[in-house]
Amino acid sequence: MSGVKLENTFVIRTDDENFKEEIALFLSNHCTKNKVNAAIYDLNEVGAQKVMQIVFEK
Repeated sequence: MSGVKLENTFVIRTDDENFKEEIALFLSNHCTKNKVNAAIYDLNEVGAQKVMQIVFEK
């Protein structure tokens, strides 16, 4: 997957629905207050594997 660059990226793996809701609320508030952007993606297994390949590329 050469050419894809993830800068300032956090990958969190969880099945905890409460955590997902809380992190979404936190990021929404933080982004609004600080005029920044964030994106949250809930990936299936194939998508998650592709992201992890990118993260671990050197």
